[in-house]
Amino acid sequence: MSGVTFCIAVGIVLIAALCTTVYLDISVAREEQRKKDERLKEVIRTHTTTLKEFDEKLGNIVETLQSLPPDNSIDR
Repeated sequence: MSGVTFCIAVGIVLIAALCTTVYLDISVAREEQRKKDERLKEVIRTHTTTLKEFDEKLGNIVETLQSLPPDNSIDR
């Protein structure tokens, strides 16, 4: 009977080790995904800021162009 008990104990240990390995793999995958998500958020923030700056500069250019006199009134 002790052989059966030993096999059951070894089986329980192996199942526990497998569960621990799976849990650790999932934890590592979640951490990697979190880092990727943070990096993506940073890239989006950077591009959003760049687009806002571009929009502001473009608005300034449009205002400047609109403030110029019509082409036929420029002395040549």
